[in-house]
Amino acid sequence: MNFEEWLAKNEKQLGSPYEKIFVIKVLANIVDIDFAAIRPQFGFKDTDGKARYCDFVLQEGKTVKIAIEIDGYDKRGSGSGMSREDFVDWQRRQAALVSQGWRVLRFANTDVRDHPELCRQHLELLLRGERENSTHINDLKETIRQLIVQLDKAEHEFATRVEKILTEQVKVLQNQLGACTGTRPLAPDEVVVLQQLNAAQSEIGILQEENSVMKTTIWAFTALLAVMIVTFAFKMGAMNSTETPIPQPQTALPVIAQQAVEVSHVESEKQKVTKTQDVLPAKAKSVSNVFCKNSVNWSHAKQYTGKKVAIQGPIVRVTQRQDVQGSPTWIEIGAAYPSESRLILVIWDDYRSAFEPVISSQLQSRLVCVKGIVKLYRQLPQIELQSPEQWVLK
Repeated sequence: MNFEEWLAKNEKQLGSPYEKIFVIKVLANIVDIDFAAIRPQFGFKDTDGKARYCDFVLQEGKTVKIAIEIDGYDKRGSGSGMSREDFVDWQRRQAALVSQGWRVLRFANTDVRDHPELCRQHLELLLRGERENSTHINDLKETIRQLIVQLDKAEHEFATRVEKILTEQVKVLQNQLGACTGTRPLAPDEVVVLQQLNAAQSEIGILQEENSVMKTTIWAFTALLAVMIVTFAFKMGAMNSTETPIPQPQTALPVIAQQAVEVSHVESEKQKVTKTQDVLPAKAKSVSNVFCKNSVNWSHAKQYTGKKVAIQGPIVRVTQRQDVQGSPTWIEIGAAYPSESRLILVIWDDYRSAFEPVISSQLQSRLVCVKGIVKLYRQLPQIELQSPEQWVLK
């Protein structure tokens, strides 16, 4: 399916003018994109069973699953942006998509309109990186094989109808397989760019918190400044009232000033913890737990292969793979695929219930301290989690 055919079929489902701009300026300019793999207004259910919709999904086979949201600042037209209720709802939608194996990309309306090339670059690099995965290629080949077997076994009275459906599915998958095998591998500089773009996406989850921190800190600073000005003016007036100023005993700041200083200090410390998502020291120390006191940074995990150690880092992506034997949940720490320096936490299906409902919530961008034996799988360090006692989430 080409762009014109797809737009004629789906234009009425686009929810906003920005979604149409995204289709025209971003999707239509991605190299080797298969429009048959793109669905607008994709329906899904969250963990509470509530019906939800995602602006776009791009799915090739069973393993390449990219969900795309086009976000506006003020969806309700209130002039004040996202409310607390909107933010909680937004987080639940995000958590539901991630828990169902979708890689979520969010683009602001203004970026789609003013910087479509940046949006295109991110989506294209991510798609190329996902297509490089040998598991994805093997999955496409196996699915095509199974469909061909179904074609051969189709009963005679339904042969024409079944053959048409299955033949079309085979054609779509063969096109996707061709795109995978013909995809140009990511160059080292492109891997770096993709990591930077993914890191920028992971910051979205903490924007509301940072905004709150900023407002509180500014209020505290303003209150403190006002108290200092009043105090200074009072002292200057006292000194000017007599030739020899009378020494005054040192007094404590008014209660509001003390509260302002305390709030400013606490919020400042919160902000420092948030910033550790970008660069963490070799000896991490922001999560309070006994076994985390001497934890090491996620980037040093490979150095501790075969050893039991406490490691700390930011959660970048959570993926549940029900199509893989053992239905593992993979939690990527510090960086996401295709980075070769990432740490992977593995929770097999037998142990997943012990971690619910935590791993079904919004984990991206949270700081985690985990303790376990570091093992290497395909040269990537990983730790298997079997008990919630092995980790602490910040």
